[in-house]
Amino acid sequence: MKFLSTLFFLAVLVFGAWPYAYVYRLDVAVAKDDTETLQRLVDLDAVRGEFKHSLERGVGNTMGTQPSPALDWLRDGVKRLGAGAIDSMIDLQWVRKTLLSRSVADPRLGGSFIGDIDFAFFESYDSFIVRIGKLGASPLHVRMTLEGYNWRVTGIYE
Repeated sequence: MKFLSTLFFLAVLVFGAWPYAYVYRLDVAVAKDDTETLQRLVDLDAVRGEFKHSLERGVGNTMGTQPSPALDWLRDGVKRLGAGAIDSMIDLQWVRKTLLSRSVADPRLGGSFIGDIDFAFFESYDSFIVRIGKLGASPLHVRMTLEGYNWRVTGIYE
């Protein structure tokens, strides 16, 4: 029984440390501008989808929810134009620059965000949140999701 409880404890420990290892890999890839590794660690389609969703929600909050043909037309236009712009704007270099945007380290040193992480923990068993920067000082939130056997960035929120 002691063997099983030790084995269970080790499994929980490894699972708990797993996303932190991926955060470290992401930081190294960002610092070295390693596009190949970034492609494996970032789900660009999911990041773009979350950004579009945030944009649409922001437009809806700004314009209100009153039914109006003119406002509906404007919302649809923003969705269509915004989607094309987001697809062309959000790429791996945008992800890299965004992750480094809250870093207080000297960018001439190669860039790293890991020292600026203020919070990193599980949101659920397959979702991990990283906060870069202090809460209340416009931090950057990065969502990592377990996809298969890999943790991947699926959302970046300012």
